[in-house]
Amino acid sequence: QESGTVIPCIYKGKEINFTAQMFLDDEPPIACGREIWGFPKKYGSPTLKVERDTLVGVLRYAGQQIAMGTMTYKHKQLDKEAVARSLAKTSCNLRLIPKPDGSGLERAQLVEYNLEDIEVLAASQGDARLSLTPMVTAPAADLPVQQIIGGKHIIANLSLPHGRVLHDYLLDDDHDKTSKESIENNYFTKEKVLDCSSMPAIAPSYPHQDSTTIEREILYVHCRSDVEFLRKLLPYPVDLDVEHPDIFFATSHTMGTGIGEYSSFKVLIPCEINGIKCMFNALNISDNSSPITLGRERFGQPQKFGTPKLEVSKDTIVGSLLYGSQMVSMSSMVFNAVKMTKAETKELIELPELNLRVLPNVTGDVDIAQLVLMRYGNKQIAEGW
Repeated sequence: QESGTVIPCIYKGKEINFTAQMFLDDEPPIACGREIWGFPKKYGSPTLKVERDTLVGVLRYAGQQIAMGTMTYKHKQLDKEAVARSLAKTSCNLRLIPKPDGSGLERAQLVEYNLEDIEVLAASQGDARLSLTPMVTAPAADLPVQQIIGGKHIIANLSLPHGRVLHDYLLDDDHDKTSKESIENNYFTKEKVLDCSSMPAIAPSYPHQDSTTIEREILYVHCRSDVEFLRKLLPYPVDLDVEHPDIFFATSHTMGTGIGEYSSFKVLIPCEINGIKCMFNALNISDNSSPITLGRERFGQPQKFGTPKLEVSKDTIVGSLLYGSQMVSMSSMVFNAVKMTKAETKELIELPELNLRVLPNVTGDVDIAQLVLMRYGNKQIAEGW
């Protein structure tokens, strides 16, 4: 399910809808929506249901209810053809993709689209009320509501086609000079667009600066694998150590980062590129949407949403991974059995991470295809076993 904020506006004399923020309860449509169309999506928990004579929409974020909209249920029927025409109206999103090194934006575009194959099954309107609670990372309540005009409830089948670039801020030479009116009124100018760190602009999913890890605990399980199988996972021109065709299954918990606290599961393959020894990230699953979107959009990490967990159970440290409700991985090790030297621990965690960064453009074709090398800096090792 999803919830969002849409602002009717004008682009060069044409009526158009701008999507300011969206919240969904499923990660794949968040990823493709952000990367292809620039939908300003974040992970939340929206619900829509009928409670007797009332239609109720609720949005929860970070465990808190931040919005509730209610409407009288089916009090006045709407003309379906008129509703279909309104749904076909052009809409646009601000698509922002950062550079891997954090030096700015690699893509900054207004992307337009029109819904297709619209079949309105039911449509009604009625009196409505709205309750908003301030939340810093989901600031729906920051938008001033002066009057409730009414509510509409629509049930429809429709298709979302690929988008079209309406405006490209990185190719725009006509608006380098910001007007005095824009500065005085603190408008969302081109300069401010290019200074954004990520989508949505109203509450970015991740900041400009590199995240600073305060504490990270990792369980590595070192396994020997099959040369031919691993070769199929490593992209050109990455080389595999055929004498040691290894895989590391890593479960970690990270705190204090600027993108929140989260747990992560990775499948890492030791390899080499241009003489640099590194670990290729073949699979990455995390339990927090912010590091997922940062990892995918900036670094190319193959991030998906799941439930990794790292915990100590009596004499055993256990790393587990649920995907949906299914257990797909469980690793265990005797807790604090044999202490490693700091040099041995450093040798393992100092290997840079290599990611295959593939991002689509607004037509769904490959736009960016890069190998990105990540190095973790200022590592301070506490202990290793």
